[in-house]
Amino acid sequence: MSPYIVRASLTLWQSGYEIGKWASTKYKRAYTMVTDFVPGHDAETAFIKGFRDGGGEIIGSVRMPIKSPDFVAFMQRAKDLKPEVIFNMVTAGAPSTAIMKAYGELGLRQAGIPFIGTGDAVTEEELVHMGDVPIGYISAWNYSMAGDRP
Repeated sequence: MSPYIVRASLTLWQSGYEIGKWASTKYKRAYTMVTDFVPGHDAETAFIKGFRDGGGEIIGSVRMPIKSPDFVAFMQRAKDLKPEVIFNMVTAGAPSTAIMKAYGELGLRQAGIPFIGTGDAVTEEELVHMGDVPIGYISAWNYSMAGDRP
């Protein structure tokens, strides 16, 4: 162990819990969709705790394969349960575009079901592949590469 090395990072509890608390002020019934690995589990657990702490009810949850190329079946299940909001956490990159496209293709926005989650789903470099689907997506994250800071 070297005293000259520092690792700076974040935990998905930081964004998951806070967006859960915030969501509970707007919605009472939520569905969670996360990738089935430790960061997804952390985001899900944090969101559920924050949402329940605020009086919300989780009506269903799914943990999806990390390399899932198609999220339509998972999204359809969420739509069928008619939650007031869907929380998600998927890895940045192709999976984030795929889940956004599934949300758009199944018309969840038109069905009145908002889509929220961590910032992994809407990284600046991936937004160009998503079309208009992420418009209205609400995320909690610790930073933005687009920020103009000293």
